[in-house]
Amino acid sequence: MFGQIDYTREMFAGWDLWSYRKIAAASPGLATDVPGPFAYRIFGPYIVGLLPLPDDTAFYVCTVALSLVLALLFYFFLCNVGLTPAASALTAILFSFNKYLFGFNVWDYFQIDDLLTLIFIVILWLAMLKENWIVFGLTLFLGALTREPSMLMVPVAFAYLWEKGRLLNNWKAITASVVPGIAAFFLLRALVSVQGVFPVQGEYTLFQAFLKHSVKMAEPEVWFRLLVNSFIPLSLLPIVFIEDTAAFFRENKHAALFFALVFISTMWGFDNARLMAPAFLVFYLLIGKFIQRFQEKKLFIIVIVSASFISSFHHVIARYPLPSIKLTIFLSLATLAVVTVAALILRATQSGGAWPSRWKSGKL
Repeated sequence: MFGQIDYTREMFAGWDLWSYRKIAAASPGLATDVPGPFAYRIFGPYIVGLLPLPDDTAFYVCTVALSLVLALLFYFFLCNVGLTPAASALTAILFSFNKYLFGFNVWDYFQIDDLLTLIFIVILWLAMLKENWIVFGLTLFLGALTREPSMLMVPVAFAYLWEKGRLLNNWKAITASVVPGIAAFFLLRALVSVQGVFPVQGEYTLFQAFLKHSVKMAEPEVWFRLLVNSFIPLSLLPIVFIEDTAAFFRENKHAALFFALVFISTMWGFDNARLMAPAFLVFYLLIGKFIQRFQEKKLFIIVIVSASFISSFHHVIARYPLPSIKLTIFLSLATLAVVTVAALILRATQSGGAWPSRWKSGKL
C-alpha cells in the first residue's frame, strides 16, 4: 500500500537516494563522488551493488525482504519481552501502518540503510537483554557502517547494566564488544575524508550540522512533528495513560534514555519523522503494553487498528496517493482525535475513572 517512489521526478533530484545509488553502482569498488554523511553509510548500498540485478530492482527486492524481516523481528522482540502473541502481532501491525517510521522506508526503497538500522537496533536490544555481548558487538560493528543511530545503543547498554545492578560483572565483556564498532565508526570517517581514501565534498562537521539544524527546536511545529506527527494516530496514548507510562519508564530507565537520545539526535538533521524512527521500539513497546492490558476491549482495539490503517494513507508516500496534502493532514488529525477520545472514554469507564498506579512491565 505504500507504493514506490518515482525517483525520476524533479522534486526528488537532490535526495539521498542518488548517493546510495552511486555507492551501489561502484560496488565492489568505492564511489569517489559521494558527499558526506552518505559516504559513511556504505554497508547497505554496497551489499545491494553486489547483487546481479539492476540497482533499482536490487534496492527494491532488498527493501521488501528487509521490511518483512523488520516486522517479524519486532513481533519476536515483543513476544520475548513479555507480551502475548496476540498483543505482539497487533502491535507489529500498528507499526507497519505508520507511514513515516515504516512506510517511508518502503516507499523510498533506496533508504535501505534506514531499514537495516531499525533491524540492528532490535537485535542490539535483544542481545542487551540476554547479555549476549558477542552478538551485540557484531551487530554494532555492522551498524557503525550503516547509519549513526545504532551507536546510541552503546550508552543505553551500559545504562541497562547499571540499572539492573550487573555492570560490575559485565563491564569488561561489554567494553570489549563495543570497541570494534566504535573504532569502525570513527575509522570510517577518518578514511573517507578529503585527505583519506577518497574525497567527501559538501560535508558539515558535527558541530556545523548541529548549529545548522538545532535552531529548528525553537519552532513549536518541529516539536509537533517529532513527538506527535511521527507516531500518529497513537501519539497521545502515553499521555492518556500517564500513570502507566510513568511507571513503565521508572522501571525501565534505559528505555527512557534511548528515547531521549533519539530525540536529541534529531538536532543534527532536518527530516524530523525519519530521524525519530529508531524510537519506534520504545514507543510501540509501550503501545503493546496498553494493547495487552485492554485486548479484551474489542471495540477499542478495532478503533485503534482501523484508525491506524486510515492514517497510513498519504498524498505522496502511497501506492494510491491522496489527492492533496490537506486531506493527509485532515485524516492524520482526525484519526489522532478518534484514538485519543476512545482512550479517554476507556479510561473513564475503568474502575470509575480510578487507575492503578503501577502495572507489570514484562521482562524488559
